[in-house]
Amino acid sequence: MIASILVSLCPVFIFLLFLVIFDSYKLLKFSLLLKVILFGCIAAAASFCIEYLIETIFHIHVVNLSIYIASPIEELFKASIIIILFFKKRIGFLVDAAIVGFAIGAGFSFIENSYYLSILNHETIFTWILRGFGTAIMHGSTTCLMAVISSYIIEKNNCTRIKFFLPGILVAMCFHLSFNLFILPPILMTVLLIAVFSIVIFVIFQQSERGLEKWLDTGLTNDISLLKSLQGGRFKESNAGKYLYSLQEVLPKEIVGDMLCFLNLHLELAVRAKALLMLRETGYPVEIDSTIQDKFSEMKYLEKTIGRLGLAALRPLLHFSDKDLWQIYFLKSLHNT
Repeated sequence: MIASILVSLCPVFIFLLFLVIFDSYKLLKFSLLLKVILFGCIAAAASFCIEYLIETIFHIHVVNLSIYIASPIEELFKASIIIILFFKKRIGFLVDAAIVGFAIGAGFSFIENSYYLSILNHETIFTWILRGFGTAIMHGSTTCLMAVISSYIIEKNNCTRIKFFLPGILVAMCFHLSFNLFILPPILMTVLLIAVFSIVIFVIFQQSERGLEKWLDTGLTNDISLLKSLQGGRFKESNAGKYLYSLQEVLPKEIVGDMLCFLNLHLELAVRAKALLMLRETGYPVEIDSTIQDKFSEMKYLEKTIGRLGLAALRPLLHFSDKDLWQIYFLKSLHNT
């Protein structure tokens, strides 16, 4: 029984640990990982309840239910967590999306395999090996793919929309369904799954690190350049300054003044966040000074005075992509630790 528990519940978390270790920047907080694992557990419980209701009401055979109906239901529940995290700006890069997605699947598989351990008493150790290395890794893989595909589309479009999650959800559902159909013998399917997923994760990590380095390089240069012109008195002569001051024709001067203050604060925090990311990647200790919280409080106040119209007008200057907004959350989370 102990061996069955170990081989059915542990492999997926060992795999998750390796993902965290191999992440060079380690931007995900441990507390967030624990939360998404818990949310994965809740998603499993919720999907089981829905599946039980469908089985009871429509009298669908349990095999057909597990193959054709459970797959989309379970992937939708897991995907809903990813969608919420993206809208809350908790995911910044491909590697973060991959790790968070796999962690959700790990939590889901923990509840699922725990349930089957409690009701199946006569299965061989081979069954639990397949569930631990096959089904559990599958749950992590499908949610990981969904998160990575969604992250890529969102980054390309520079904004977050519900429709951008649909391709990832469909891929996850198809992957899950093909696994449940046993197209290949179970042991071969399990080995193939682990091999392919390991290669995919390696590629994702490589691409994510290159993308992060490029974003840090170009983004830091642009932010510093704009900040220097703003603080050096040359901003009004720049294209950005001409654009912002032209808004005085449609907005009160006081609002435009607040927008200038907001722009200055945002750039200061953006430069500091990118610098801290570089320090973390090189292994240097990261220190947050006490003035950060005051800057966040001032930004929050200015957001209210500027309003939605003012923030929308600032978007061309601040490059309000999800990744750029994420860096502010990253800096704030560092301050709160």
